[in-house]
Amino acid sequence: MMETTSAQLSVAEIKLSEKFIYAPFDGKLGLREISPGQLLTTDTEITTLDDLTQIKVEFQLPERFLNRVAVGQPVFATNIAYGKPFNGKISSIASRLDKATRSFKVRALFPNKEEKLRAGMLLQLSVETKSIESITVPESSIIPINEAHYVYKVIDNVVHRTLVETGRRKLRRCRNFVWIRSG
Repeated sequence: MMETTSAQLSVAEIKLSEKFIYAPFDGKLGLREISPGQLLTTDTEITTLDDLTQIKVEFQLPERFLNRVAVGQPVFATNIAYGKPFNGKISSIASRLDKATRSFKVRALFPNKEEKLRAGMLLQLSVETKSIESITVPESSIIPINEAHYVYKVIDNVVHRTLVETGRRKLRRCRNFVWIRSG
């Protein structure tokens, strides 16, 4: 009789423990997707649970940037909801390229102590590659004379013609700009 009661108690404790749901990790709960008293199965979505302390972002870059990115490199993200950029770092780079798009996957991690970033957010990303400090001028300010290029500078209210060596050209805000390498 005692063994039967002990077995019944064990079954009752198991049934009671099945009435509680425990999260596998700490995080932020989303909206409840069920009603009280609803029968749950293994396919029933109850809510969402997100660990927002760090956000993982995956994105793709064209093949031509493969030699310009490395693990630990800074990544900046902006979102329309916030005026400030979020700083992250590249945590891993895929070992293969996508055959169809000729691009590769990059994963970046963003610390998110204030929990402003959320799962599924649309982010505009920029990856900081090797940068150089240079002067750029509007292309229209370059004066070609024979094989040389000149710009006019104003020094102490006096205009001086200066020989310059030009570099790459870049379109910015609907205007072409030229990189001045020297001069």
